[in-house]
Amino acid sequence: MSHKLPVSGDRQQFDGLQAASAQVSPEILVILDSKVDGYAYLAAGLAAGTAVAVLDESRDGVKQITSLLDQYNAHNQLSQVHLISHGAPGCLYLGNTELSLTTLAQYTEQVSSWFAPLPGSAAPSLLLYGCNVAAGDAGAEFLEKLHGLTGAAIAASKTRTGSADQGGDWNLEVTLGNPVVEVAIAPATQATYAGVLAPMNAEDYAAIKALYDNTGGASWIFGTGETPWALSGNTVPDVSVASTWTGLTFNGNGRVSGITLVSKNLIGVLPSALNGLSEITTLNLRGNGLSGSIPSSLADLEGLQTLDLSGNILSGAIPDTFSGGNLPNLTVLLLFGNRRLEGQGSVGSTGLTGPIPTGLGTITTLTELDLSNNSLTGSIPQNLGELTNLNNLTLSDNGLSGDIPASVLDLSGSPAPNTNLLLDNPVSTGAPGRSASRSRC
Repeated sequence: MSHKLPVSGDRQQFDGLQAASAQVSPEILVILDSKVDGYAYLAAGLAAGTAVAVLDESRDGVKQITSLLDQYNAHNQLSQVHLISHGAPGCLYLGNTELSLTTLAQYTEQVSSWFAPLPGSAAPSLLLYGCNVAAGDAGAEFLEKLHGLTGAAIAASKTRTGSADQGGDWNLEVTLGNPVVEVAIAPATQATYAGVLAPMNAEDYAAIKALYDNTGGASWIFGTGETPWALSGNTVPDVSVASTWTGLTFNGNGRVSGITLVSKNLIGVLPSALNGLSEITTLNLRGNGLSGSIPSSLADLEGLQTLDLSGNILSGAIPDTFSGGNLPNLTVLLLFGNRRLEGQGSVGSTGLTGPIPTGLGTITTLTELDLSNNSLTGSIPQNLGELTNLNNLTLSDNGLSGDIPASVLDLSGSPAPNTNLLLDNPVSTGAPGRSASRSRC
């Protein structure tokens, strides 16, 4: 059973622990970053015989550590320092700054002063708990440079650190030198801590915050048992916190994999910043009050598999950037029902206009394409007949005209033999052959 995390700002519980442990003056010091969700819970669950300090999230964390160790080294011979903070490959988030490959040069003097081992004594151990700090080439280079500057033996995590329910563990898999690898957090606390030591990806957070701000996030409607999104300024939440928000899902890399907010009262314009969700596979915003045009930047989402913007009041053209070259994994594209008469909602809309982009006919992965109940005009692109994986093609209730390409009508004989074709439109050119106004399949 997961333990409910204390709020990050609950410092009263922690302050008493810090004062008590300072009297012990042990050789093991645990430094907690206050941005870590539930840091007070972790502090309360440290192994016996450790000192603990907390970093102020509003100040430079590297400078705080330097000052703290300078004072501590004057009275104690440290054998282990445990840094419990958020992390990323080759990066530690400390206070309001980061210690990384790009910032090590500016902190060389401070970091080099962290340890002062006595002659003949073993190198102190520096244990880094942040998620993925040691991962990849960036992680390996970061540890090498940190080892060279501090002289400490290092152990660090190359995976997610924290709750097993969130895909984490408490193993520090990568070592440099011969560190003493003894996790400072008691086993019972490890088992019950509900978070992971990773913030949301910055681009993911910027994208969902733009969606929240642009579409009246404070007025979104959630039902009983659902959890509203709690975005606050530029403070990036832990993945373990954001993953509890209704409609937001994450993959094993801690990246946003899906947004599903159906009929949640999203009112406003879709932000182009959604293209920052580089690992998203599902974007479903059906049945809201989204207006304006569809951002062409959505075509940057190469991993997108499902895009559902139906039942809104979107207008303008379908982006011509929507093509197989840009969206090679898209299987479901639903843009129907954006035409709305006055009285059917607070605002009327003509829906999507202009021709059907020929680029849609190059998204050969599509199994479902529904553009019905808009104001699309022109002819049906012949290359839609090349979408042989389609199970459903619906283009009805638009202003399409001209002959229906034979290749489109022949889709029912494609490798997807149960293809449903709904092509009714009110306008016909009267040209010979099978016309969009006269054929329904």
